[in-house]
Amino acid sequence: MGGEQRETGRIPRTVECHLTSDLCDSCVPGDTVIVTGIVRVNNDGSSRGNKDQCMFLLYIDATSVSNTKGQLSKSVGEESSGSLEDRSGGEEFSLKELYAVQEIQSQPDLLRLLVHSLCPAIYGHLLVKAALALALFGGRQKHMGKNSVPVRGDPHILIVGDPGLGKSQMLQVTERRKLAL
Repeated sequence: MGGEQRETGRIPRTVECHLTSDLCDSCVPGDTVIVTGIVRVNNDGSSRGNKDQCMFLLYIDATSVSNTKGQLSKSVGEESSGSLEDRSGGEEFSLKELYAVQEIQSQPDLLRLLVHSLCPAIYGHLLVKAALALALFGGRQKHMGKNSVPVRGDPHILIVGDPGLGKSQMLQVTERRKLAL
């Protein structure tokens, strides 16, 4: 059965997305897209007079929109400049880049190297840094059945600790590195 036939009768999953600059008009209604961005929370204005403002709406502040039909792939500030998205389309690495990857790969304790390079300004917290480093690489998407919704492979991490230990700084570094991967 072709991909078009499998999508017939599928209930679309929707979420509000905020697109800016060159991402606008990157897709049309009915397109299936992959949106990368930051999940943000907006307070629903209906409970303005009430002290218990507990109605929040989630939306995505989009940084990249990819059309799954392969027609469009745009990212904020990028115009096919050899980014990681472009390379996944079949572009090859240079010899210098391959040697650099091979040199890093040949390190005896690669996880230790990754953990120590994650946020070198903050001393210690190796277990937290290891969890964040593993979260950067993500996991594998699971498909439970033929027609089921895929289960995400990316983990959530909750970091709890005393104030002033650098939790926010480590999370900010991880967020920036996630965009670079």
